Amino acid sequence: WHITVRVCTKYVPLFNPFLAYFWLVKRVLAGRLWGAYRSILSKFTQFSYRHRRTCVCLGEIIMFLVPLAWCLWPLIIPLVTKIYYLFIPAGLATLFLIWRAKNIIQSNWHDPSEVPLPPVPAVTLTAVNLTLPETG
Repeated sequence: WHITVRVCTKYVPLFNPFLAYFWLVKRVLAGRLWGAYRSILSKFTQFSYRHRRTCVCLGEIIMFLVPLAWCLWPLIIPLVTKIYYLFIPAGLATLFLIWRAKNIIQSNWHDPSEVPLPPVPAVTLTAVNLTLPETG
């Protein structure tokens, strides 16, 4: 590995192995996979909002279980593989997912048929005074 890095940095001036991983993660998170993963939580959030007062609070129960599974699944990887130093990246991924879940739930916790009211204007126009010169 070290020889490969030395050869690539010597003969390929723009070679940076960390940028390759960053590019891959960025493409996955910004692409269809991340959109599908987000839609899971957003659809369950909309379903939970509609059913929050029915069937023994079905929506409230789902709203507890689904985000819990959506956010905490990276912590299962170190437990299953018994590679305990993976708790550090898994913990960071979990924190990122918790932060994103908060934003996704806030944007989807409403009735889709409700139209939000426009904001109240900060300035009220009472009069317009116009002074014209005598020559017109």
